[in-house]
Amino acid sequence: MPWNAVLNTFDFFTDEMVGYNPATVYPFAVNILVTVAQVVNVILGKRVDYSQKLIPCFIGSAVIMIALPFLTILPDGANFWAVFFALFIFGYMSGTIQGTIFTMAGAMPFRYIAMVMFGNGICALGCNAIRGITLLVFPVVSGAADAEKNEFLAALTFYIVAAVIMLACAVLQVFIAKNDFAVYYLDWNKNPRYSPSSARAFEENEAYGISLSPLSLKKQMSIAREPKEETLSTYFPAAKRNFETTQGLLYALMLVFIITFVVFPGVSNYSYYTFLD
Repeated sequence: MPWNAVLNTFDFFTDEMVGYNPATVYPFAVNILVTVAQVVNVILGKRVDYSQKLIPCFIGSAVIMIALPFLTILPDGANFWAVFFALFIFGYMSGTIQGTIFTMAGAMPFRYIAMVMFGNGICALGCNAIRGITLLVFPVVSGAADAEKNEFLAALTFYIVAAVIMLACAVLQVFIAKNDFAVYYLDWNKNPRYSPSSARAFEENEAYGISLSPLSLKKQMSIAREPKEETLSTYFPAAKRNFETTQGLLYALMLVFIITFVVFPGVSNYSYYTFLD
């Protein structure tokens, strides 16, 4: 959700930052810190509770979203770098949110993992729809007297809606942290053992023929293992072993990134320069 929201306002950034190229630079500002956040989450993530990571990042992302339109209308030059450094912090929060949610989903039954991935798609479409509505309400007509004002109001309204959604996610996380069903699976992920903390989880698994006895839980653990001590020196050997046991999935993910970061930009640049010719 956070990065999808920013992507939908690159037209606003580009129009306000004459002489700069935010569409090229800003993705690096965000993705570098997303990567850093993911590595930190892998090495140190279990030392911090899920809610302690998610709630501050949801709230922080909402605050930065509200600030972005105001930073964008600063004087030329100052606005570019102000948004750049704001997106640095924003990128770390986005990476923490993404890594933590995927970690939580990975401990749930497969249907919940699928819904998280489905939610990503719905989120992207929702951002597009909300952005479209704001531009309809505040039309930006080139050369019109109110074009600059409407462009700002459209971006501000869009980010307010996105920020409200992020705050709602923070509130929902408070309830998820107390939900018996979620607690059952998240506790099992941290320390695989039988716990009767959720009758619903027990009944659902029994319905699918999955035994929740302590013995069977050990047999059902993933073949991918985490290092016993979460340090940088133990991370890379464990990552190598995990790669060997999940090659099919990782190759598929690698293909997605190749298409996203190589094929799409290449086609876009080709189309752009062909249009200029």
